[in-house]
Amino acid sequence: MHYLAADSLTISEPRELVYGDVVAQGLPFYAGRLRYTTTLANPLAHQAELRFSELDAAVAAVEADGIALGHIFTSPLCVAVPAGTRNLAVTLYSSLRNLLGPHHHDSGEPVNTAPWFYLPFCGDGPARADNTLAWSHGTFRSPNHRPSYACVSFGHLGALTLNSR
Repeated sequence: MHYLAADSLTISEPRELVYGDVVAQGLPFYAGRLRYTTTLANPLAHQAELRFSELDAAVAAVEADGIALGHIFTSPLCVAVPAGTRNLAVTLYSSLRNLLGPHHHDSGEPVNTAPWFYLPFCGDGPARADNTLAWSHGTFRSPNHRPSYACVSFGHLGALTLNSR
């Protein structure tokens, strides 16, 4: 029997992620942060506005040269960027929706959630126990449960624009 020391193990991404929805890139249940960074070819000569056309995250934190500029979570999806900025970073924070679900609700992506959204409807009265057991064996199809997974997108900001003020 071989034992591995904890300091000899590493966790790495199987492949590099690209800009956009990470759910479609193999991280459907990810509940964490994404950080996008860029270095401008030249420092900004004037104050500018960084604008996103979309926000597929719960919150976006924007930094310029390591200094926090603000948090974006609703319209307008923009933040002022000071003159002289060379490095921009946007950190996206996900919600727990893709980790915790509900993943199989019949509407796909419900606007809200409640405890019963996680359970299949297996009938009322005496048939409920039999149908629940049959559902667990795959022989009963609940009308409010879909076999495929529903996840929300995470990581896409749409078109990014940096406009001088």
